[in-house]
Amino acid sequence: MAPRASVTPSPGDAPAARAGRAEITRLFREADEAITKQEFIQARDLLEQVIQNPDASSKQVEDAQSRLLRIQQDVDRAERELFLAEERRRLAGEQDVGEDVDPFWLTDLRIIPGKTYRYRVRLLVFNQYVGLANRLENADDAGKVTLAGEWSEWSDPVQVQPVRYLFITKAANANTATLEIREWVRGEWKMGFGDRQVGELAAFSTGGDEFVYGAIVAGVNDQYTYQERSVGRDGAISYRERQTAAAILLTADGDVAEHVVARDAVLKRDLLSQIKKEQALREQLDEGPAGQIRPGVQPRLPSRDFAPRGRFPRGGPSGPGEI
Repeated sequence: MAPRASVTPSPGDAPAARAGRAEITRLFREADEAITKQEFIQARDLLEQVIQNPDASSKQVEDAQSRLLRIQQDVDRAERELFLAEERRRLAGEQDVGEDVDPFWLTDLRIIPGKTYRYRVRLLVFNQYVGLANRLENADDAGKVTLAGEWSEWSDPVQVQPVRYLFITKAANANTATLEIREWVRGEWKMGFGDRQVGELAAFSTGGDEFVYGAIVAGVNDQYTYQERSVGRDGAISYRERQTAAAILLTADGDVAEHVVARDAVLKRDLLSQIKKEQALREQLDEGPAGQIRPGVQPRLPSRDFAPRGRFPRGGPSGPGEI
């Protein structure tokens, strides 16, 4: 009897690999459809999924990066238009404040970047009948110089944006990580980056600016297994393992912080998107004439009646309620 030949399938023929290739093909197809429909933000997200897909070949990654580069200006414009549309809707909702409601703004100078606060307020008004006991039913009220109103309800939590962020972008080996610091410096976001070894301070000097994060690199793992979370179109949550890099930082307060390349890439993208929105809002505000009043909001003259009337909106500090 002749011996039977056996064939071992190559790794590329494995069902998981075929499924990965099919997923990449689908992502490219849907990205092309989104570009045709001028849905550039959706196309950007689909192409980034290809880039981050571990089954993608280097040619497919380069192809996705090339397509992403071609539509980058369209993505920036779409994000700007989306943000301005949301801002117009928000401002339109604020215009109908009602006849007896006056908005007011107070600034809390005691906040700490990165912390979260809630606020409540109450009004203290001058008693116009102070010293005029003969005009009051209760003569004791004439001795009160100020009158206190009711406390408002607590506001929703307000998180103060940090002025400094740190991201790990890669790890050359088990001892060296490439770090990037984004910091608010003299009215604009600036960046410092470089390689840091275990035991070194996360600090850089770039263009005359000093970027100091206040933490020491305590450890580097260039073969870190990360559980990546994704949400499908049907809302189902799934996890998959990804090989990436990570670093452990020890802060000046004694806290330990883990930074993972794959996770920091998403956080960095969200931060840059938020920065673009803030820049678009500043440009929009700069375009209007100084002192211009939004349409639909009429200035109100001071009332001749000194006594306060009506309702007052929530907001402003009475002392921060830190969470």
